[in-house]
Amino acid sequence: MKHVSIGIAIDCAVALMMGAAFWWIADDQLARAHMLDAWNTADLSDYCNAILHLNGEPDVPWSIKRSKITGWLAAPLAPTEGIMTALRVSSITASILVGAGLYVWGRAAAGRTAGVLAVLAALALGPLVLLSRILTFYPMVAAFLVVGAALTTVGIVSKNPKHLALTGAGMGLALLADVRGLVWAGPWSIAAAWAIWRSSDRRVA
Repeated sequence: MKHVSIGIAIDCAVALMMGAAFWWIADDQLARAHMLDAWNTADLSDYCNAILHLNGEPDVPWSIKRSKITGWLAAPLAPTEGIMTALRVSSITASILVGAGLYVWGRAAAGRTAGVLAVLAALALGPLVLLSRILTFYPMVAAFLVVGAALTTVGIVSKNPKHLALTGAGMGLALLADVRGLVWAGPWSIAAAWAIWRSSDRRVA
């Protein structure tokens, strides 16, 4: 049990370091090679209105295309730091979560080396490199989906049937992030059903 706890602590520490490294390399070293402007502010007015709405502004309607939970960080920061800074911090946090999530996803599927390689491979993809410079809620949507995928994989590959609760949490994150999370949660639910079927203790699973 002590050995398992140490292994989990190591993986959590490595995941955080990989997340921070992913953000720094993507934002500071690679981002400007993928875009002419310093920032991507598509539909900025929608996100400004979304933050105002989340902060209780009565005259600002909510856009039905957006998920409220993806503004969990930007909304409370906006009154003191300003909307643009709040969106920037939210996007940086999302980038770190994506890097950490990719490591955990790869680690669960094929070991620590696979986790590191997954993060390195993501740095070759322009949209992922630019996450911290996209001043919208979309980076947080990406973070929810990647972390959800990581949790789902951890639950499915674990030999402990109780860990399938992580799979449920992962599917929940995907569904909360965006309606397009259905595209992710559907296959995950099939994989979870397979994991339950093959479990040595189906009742617990």
